[in-house]
Amino acid sequence: MRSYNKFFLIILILCIQAYVSYGQLKIDQNFKLDENSQSVQEFTKQSKFDYVLLHWSTSNWFNSTNEFTGVVKQYGQWYAVHIIRKINYKPDVSEPIIVTQKHLTHHQKDSLLRVLKADAAFNYRQKDFDSLPDTCSYMKNGVKFTRYNVMDANHEHLIRYTKSKFTYLNRYAPDYALELFAICNPKFNILKDYTYTIHRLYDLSKAITNQTP
Repeated sequence: MRSYNKFFLIILILCIQAYVSYGQLKIDQNFKLDENSQSVQEFTKQSKFDYVLLHWSTSNWFNSTNEFTGVVKQYGQWYAVHIIRKINYKPDVSEPIIVTQKHLTHHQKDSLLRVLKADAAFNYRQKDFDSLPDTCSYMKNGVKFTRYNVMDANHEHLIRYTKSKFTYLNRYAPDYALELFAICNPKFNILKDYTYTIHRLYDLSKAITNQTP
């Protein structure tokens, strides 16, 4: 199923490219967009977006850029977007926002949203994610084993704005938790739809920027 959806995304983006000239996203390129969800909300409001589905990733170690990928609606027009803003650690230097965008017809928008399955991703709330433990213990041959979380993974962030309401989710190393913790604690299966949508948005990012997913 994942390979099928990746293939579908590639075909869809190739079709989308023919429609780029029909729409142009209007944003403030000097907006100081960062990885904080509040910043993304302020950017959404200032840009007068009517719908937003964005994913971004942050590292525990070092980030040189803030990158966001997803789907937005502005002034009745839909776009697949990849947004970059370099991080400059000099206080007197502000980097501009760079946007790669693909204008979407309503049919393309509907097809893309069906692939992304955002409704399923937001079936659970942040408090459900926060309630998951940081370790997982299980018995094997009479011996108790404990699995601990990985130390060098990313936080994966997902935000949606629809019907004038923001919904935000984030989880550290969700793939790792789903693969290794769900085996001994089925509660971790609540991450399945969330990680599915994030994987599709990673594929979309590569497709928009003309890389091979």
